[in-house]
Amino acid sequence: MKFKNYKNPYNNDNRIFSDSDLLNMSLRELFSRKHEIAAQNRVLGLPNEKELRGSSNVVHVSAYTRDDGTEVKAHWRSKPGNGSSEHNKNIDSDSQYDNNSDIKMSEEEKQEYIKKENEKSIERNDPEEIAGVKRGKPMSKQDAGGKNVNPNYNSDDEGYKSNCTSCIPVHKAREMGYDIEALPAKQQEDGEVKMLRKFPYYAFESYDNEKIEAPKVFRSNNAQECIQTLEQSVKQGECYEFWYQAPEAPDGLAHVVEISKNEQNNLEIYDPQNGKTYGKDYLENIKYTKFKNNIKNYYPQYIFRIDDKRLNYKLLNKISRPSQRKSQ
Repeated sequence: MKFKNYKNPYNNDNRIFSDSDLLNMSLRELFSRKHEIAAQNRVLGLPNEKELRGSSNVVHVSAYTRDDGTEVKAHWRSKPGNGSSEHNKNIDSDSQYDNNSDIKMSEEEKQEYIKKENEKSIERNDPEEIAGVKRGKPMSKQDAGGKNVNPNYNSDDEGYKSNCTSCIPVHKAREMGYDIEALPAKQQEDGEVKMLRKFPYYAFESYDNEKIEAPKVFRSNNAQECIQTLEQSVKQGECYEFWYQAPEAPDGLAHVVEISKNEQNNLEIYDPQNGKTYGKDYLENIKYTKFKNNIKNYYPQYIFRIDDKRLNYKLLNKISRPSQRKSQ
């Protein structure tokens, strides 16, 4: 049954990389595919050509040239079929993977990232401290994210499961170098924090102190329509807040996550509240429609760009505290 119904947990593709594929890849291609390869390696390993040729559960695709002139190398794919792959039994159906278990940046890449972020920090004139924590060196995405934003998510305090609007600005502040973590949502909160709970974009401001644009709102009939809208709206290098009606939430209460595109130009969804990253099939678990008095209604979805905004530092002091554990 090996290789049957295999789907890569990173991008839901059924391509299988062999050890020979890696040896024949250029450094550029190897770097661009590192997340896919790492995801496969965790659930399937890297089979050799002999093992793949001897399996009835894979097909070999010969090299070809697409209509646009792109050359596609010969490769292996899992045969489609019914049921789920035995190699994916322990992977959530929405193709999640943990930031902390993914391939880390090399030391050279990390230092270059930190250097660029530090230059941005000086240009932004970031505050000396947030929530009593002095600004340190900008953090890599691995150090800033994962479960470091909201480490108490699995505690008995339910407030850590309803603080999603706090987790995104805290994540952004961590990337800037502030070693903080999100506080739980509480029943009694001041007006500013209540505004944040209702309007997730309240945590962001424009650099020129002008009024920021309104979030883009759209209504999808299903996951495919939602994916199509997001594919068109989100450009590589940009980062957005994305909020929607979660199936388990009462009407009017939405969940908010970050959405961007990875190196392969695929949609990537990071939920700083639980520390997990997902592929686009995460969007299949959203509530799109409801029936009221036998009339079909559509829940709205919202996106709001945040990578070109400044954080509301005053608000951050109310929704975060110094990290209680060493970032990892």
